[in-house]
Amino acid sequence: MKPHVIFVAIVTLAAVPSTFAQCTGGQVVTSFGPNGSNGYVQISPQLNANVPAGGPEGMIRDPSSGAFYAVAALAGDASNNAINSLVRLKPGGAMDTGFAGIGFVVPQGQPDTAGSAVAVDGSGNAIVVSWNNQQLTVNRYSPTGVLDPTFGSSGVATAPLLAFSPSGPMNVAIGGDGSVYVAAFGSNQSPPQRYPAVVKFTPSGSLDTTFGSGGYSLFDTVDRGKATDIIVLPSGSILVGGRLGDSSNTHNVFYVARLLPDGALDPTFGPVTSPIPGVSTYDFGPNLLAVGRKMALRPDGRIVLVGGLTDPNTGIISGEGVVQFLPNGLPDSSFGTAGAVTISFGANSVWFPHVALQNNGKILLSGYLFTEPTQTFSNAAVARLTSSGAVDTTFGVNGIATLSPPSVPILPTWGRSPTIPVEPSRPRSPQRMTLAPCKRTT
Repeated sequence: MKPHVIFVAIVTLAAVPSTFAQCTGGQVVTSFGPNGSNGYVQISPQLNANVPAGGPEGMIRDPSSGAFYAVAALAGDASNNAINSLVRLKPGGAMDTGFAGIGFVVPQGQPDTAGSAVAVDGSGNAIVVSWNNQQLTVNRYSPTGVLDPTFGSSGVATAPLLAFSPSGPMNVAIGGDGSVYVAAFGSNQSPPQRYPAVVKFTPSGSLDTTFGSGGYSLFDTVDRGKATDIIVLPSGSILVGGRLGDSSNTHNVFYVARLLPDGALDPTFGPVTSPIPGVSTYDFGPNLLAVGRKMALRPDGRIVLVGGLTDPNTGIISGEGVVQFLPNGLPDSSFGTAGAVTISFGANSVWFPHVALQNNGKILLSGYLFTEPTQTFSNAAVARLTSSGAVDTTFGVNGIATLSPPSVPILPTWGRSPTIPVEPSRPRSPQRMTLAPCKRTT
């Protein structure tokens, strides 16, 4: 089996370049990118050098071409407000100037810097989802950077976001027929609440009114929460993961839900004792904010969900939670203790909101290391667990490795962790993955 090749997108501080690297076997590949770059590709803002954030906020690899798409702040408006752009890199790391003639595009809809996601469909088109002024916007670009005129209105589809509540996209997935599914949160009630939601567009870019209620599935209007990740299964059912909690925001739990193709909850998923059939939760304990973030799906259908564990009284992050669910939604008792593990690394607190799976079943977690109670950030980091949930001490130093690109500070902002796609040793569909900090090698 050849080594995994890991492509890293590193989030950086304001007014410094977006940074990318390629790693294999835990080391930076110095041949990646332009000559003399030592393996780090750095892209400065292109249309306004004074934009306030570097990015990138997400990255995905197109397996058909080997190219990379990332959402990054490469442009800004007249007031120096960052506008997210979609950048395309060639497999070797250079900006693909054949994409829109310059290597990036600014999606229509003036996407909000903190709320954009990207996916690649089976034809190699890039789908960018964002929101602004309570409107959800989906842009579909061809591999050459041209808006697809067969999608929506001249390549752009829009839908109003749910009323009475701040709401926006957290992630996006593409169905087997080209439908676009957006994991979001919002409310159709007053006073405002945040409920997990999924929005569906048809392959032609229309809001799919046969899904849920008019294209929106608010599948849990009891608990305050978010849908932070989404996976479309070959059967057409939809896995949604994230967090649920009380209105006081003092206690959150991880959850995974399974929706039927029409947007209704699948009552056969999860424990029969679940208050909401179709929703399976994991509680890490009382008075704890368990913030589920990202999912990964094993070939046998088991589901891995990761996120942070925070004390609501002090704001101190106590560790990283990892839960593995069986295909039927029950916790997998063969994983960790009763289906879950809590990860910490000595004096360092960790924030690992991204996850990837290696072909051997091991789990990669990515994010940051920092010290408490000051929450001083130190390094981007990746940890590796065995398939059963134990820390893999053969990886890095006692299971964790760090990466700090030269002259590039890491952005200390929640929710903007380094992300990577992993190139496996056998073909897989496009999938967002996690970070791999590395050493340099030639």
